[in-house]
Amino acid sequence: MSFDTEELAEQTFTVAEENIEVIHGAENLEITPVQSRGINVQLVGPVDVLESLLPENIIVQVDAFGVTATESGQQTIRARVLVGSSNQVFAVCAYEVLCDVKVG
Repeated sequence: MSFDTEELAEQTFTVAEENIEVIHGAENLEITPVQSRGINVQLVGPVDVLESLLPENIIVQVDAFGVTATESGQQTIRARVLVGSSNQVFAVCAYEVLCDVKVG
């Protein structure tokens, strides 16, 4: 697959801690992101769309499907970046979030 990237730009955004959410966690685990300063994500899209994008429109979803633990501790878990206000913007790179995992 190929597409014209001439009209696209790249910009880094900081996603605030309150916009980092955990999905698909096991019922016996309490999983909490430890990114108190947020997480930087790189987005690519048309310049005008990137310029109008607000950081609160960006969600980082920590997908805890398959995360297991026999004792509490910290784990780095894969995450994906969602841009709710535009289907013309996409994230580049792979993202992981450090999380506290409590068994109970």
